[in-house]
Amino acid sequence: MSRPSYNAAVVVVLVLAGCAGIVTASHHDPKGYSDVFAAAEKGDMATLRADLTADPALLMQTEWDGRTLLHDAADNSQIEAANYLLDRGADGNAVAADGRTALHMAAQRGDVAMISLLLAHHANPQLRDHQGWTPLDRAVKWRHPDAAAALRNATLH
Repeated sequence: MSRPSYNAAVVVVLVLAGCAGIVTASHHDPKGYSDVFAAAEKGDMATLRADLTADPALLMQTEWDGRTLLHDAADNSQIEAANYLLDRGADGNAVAADGRTALHMAAQRGDVAMISLLLAHHANPQLRDHQGWTPLDRAVKWRHPDAAAALRNATLH
């Protein structure tokens, strides 16, 4: 009778450890991510409009990680959704759990159109995330010179 090899035992342990997340409860609130967040992320304007018309308080709701609808729209370059949310009163300076604003997210993506929209709605380019980075720092770090130029210009005015 042969014994299983050490490597096989390690593989079994790793597989079982990886599967543990499947059978244990998630630490995320399933109510923290809803259809309206998916709509903001995907730019589904019909759902976004219908949900916010039915419940305007959704505008200030956050997901498990502190992200707002505006964070999701900005992080996914959904300019129409972001504009709609800002026009309805979304806070362009809302801070997620990691300290990032929608402007940080747009800067990291190099999304100049989103940066311009957020700045036009008084997003603060000087805010620092929990790493101490401004949106400009993120644009520079992720090598987005056009985004960095837009943010430099905003900090001068």
